[in-house]
Amino acid sequence: MNILVTGYKGFIGKNLCFHLSVLNDYKLILANRDNFEEIIDKYASNIDFVFHLAGENRSNLDQRFIKNNVLNTKYLTEKLQNENNVCPIVFTSSTQSIEDNIYGATKKEAEKIIINHSKKNNSQVFIFKLPNIFGKWAKPQYNSIVSTLICDLINNKKTQIWDGDKNLDLLYIDDVIHLLLECINNQRKKINIISDFNAFKTNVNYLYKILQSFHEDRKKIEFKLDFYDLERKLYSTYLSYLNIKECVFPLKSFADSRGSFTEFLKEPISGQISVFNAFPNIVRGDHFHHTKVERFVVVSGKALFTFKNIVNLERFDLKVTGDNPQIVETFPGWNHSIKNMGKEKLSGIIWSNEVFNKEKPDTYVYKEKK
Repeated sequence: MNILVTGYKGFIGKNLCFHLSVLNDYKLILANRDNFEEIIDKYASNIDFVFHLAGENRSNLDQRFIKNNVLNTKYLTEKLQNENNVCPIVFTSSTQSIEDNIYGATKKEAEKIIINHSKKNNSQVFIFKLPNIFGKWAKPQYNSIVSTLICDLINNKKTQIWDGDKNLDLLYIDDVIHLLLECINNQRKKINIISDFNAFKTNVNYLYKILQSFHEDRKKIEFKLDFYDLERKLYSTYLSYLNIKECVFPLKSFADSRGSFTEFLKEPISGQISVFNAFPNIVRGDHFHHTKVERFVVVSGKALFTFKNIVNLERFDLKVTGDNPQIVETFPGWNHSIKNMGKEKLSGIIWSNEVFNKEKPDTYVYKEKK
């Protein structure tokens, strides 16, 4: 299938093209403002599907809105009609098409052109009246409030916020792309106007607060894990704007003659993740908890887990190796220890259902009664 993507260098276009590039059976024909008419003239008869994303979002010249939003849309549809090409068209419009400004007016006019084309050419069309979109590759100070806030934080630039409590509908870029891709081979009616989205309801003040917490807390091991869907997608977006050299940062490791213990991540609700190492013949742990629960995964080496019930002294031994990963979970009221039974260093990961608290450690050395 030959798919024309206009505006492929833009925010939505770039993301769409990379999604399409990993799918089979699609050949992409790419057009932008610089070669729009040339590409349409060359491929109009061979196009099987159109994603018409090209348009003007921001300019000081009204003529640019007219050219890129209206005239290019008219050129595309007339060329398809001249070639008797009834291929479907997906057009990305905006919720602002009802606004009294040049951007809204030209988007509304482009919608009319697309609808008239459907009626005249018997072509299926999809008009997406999109709200604010956010995600990777959006331009700050241009078409995304989220990218603007992120880049201001990264560059230590003070952000001026007006109407911070005003309602704001947001769609995540990958959710938009999923909706666009669903239109391929879709058997819906001829004219489809999509304006009802499962958008995030928020405001700029909330966005800034969340993004600021990412910026301040990301390199701490006390880092929030229980993200809501919006926060999860905002965090992915925030990371996409960082310098790649920011991907690494150090952890504090506690080492002694037995091996080492490194706290990796702490979160009040989700608990704590740590990494441990033990040298040959070394025993680690050998304590019990009243409430705390831990899960161990041995990633390399050979380990002997020994469990002993502190009430009736029942004992259970378990051998685990990194070659056969298993979860080993501790039970309250059972003393547990881990011994390195191999000749190499033993390494593993521990998850605890609560963050370690020195004041209330819930970690006790068991002493058998004589």
